[in-house]
Amino acid sequence: MRAFWALRYRPKIGGDKKHAIRIDIARRFPYPVFSGERHVWPSLTWKRISHRYAFRFINQPLQQVEYQPDGPSSDRFRPRRRNPRGFHLYDLEDLTMHRPWLSRRQLRRSMVDFIRFSFHVGTGLLEQARPGCFDPLWLMMLPAGFGRWLVDLYRLRFKKGSKPNRQETHS
Repeated sequence: MRAFWALRYRPKIGGDKKHAIRIDIARRFPYPVFSGERHVWPSLTWKRISHRYAFRFINQPLQQVEYQPDGPSSDRFRPRRRNPRGFHLYDLEDLTMHRPWLSRRQLRRSMVDFIRFSFHVGTGLLEQARPGCFDPLWLMMLPAGFGRWLVDLYRLRFKKGSKPNRQETHS
């Protein structure tokens, strides 16, 4: 399990990671299904699997990808807007099941996103505080999570939700 988390969150190891998981194991860890939603981060199940099984890694390219300006990954906000319960669950599990492996920065980011998506799915403040048994980090990150939720509402109402990903700048 440590190898999965070390590679996943190790500094300076970036880029897409491809996974090939045995079908018998994948069937034991199905993706959660939410009515009206079509997307859950694949790493939600990979993290669950990593608690029971070891991952093997190779350092070789397995797939060459060409990102298109109008492709599925061109707007990161769209899947989050359309699938808030899946993203809420992802951050909740990071905070409850995977917390020991997260850096302080990742922990803060997960808490902000947990609060943000809690508001999107209609979870009130008292219910939000409950999963961590009133975690002080929740209280500290509440303004940031609430602010991100307000930004989302603004984008939905006035900008129609689209915002292209940042483009790489070459110097």
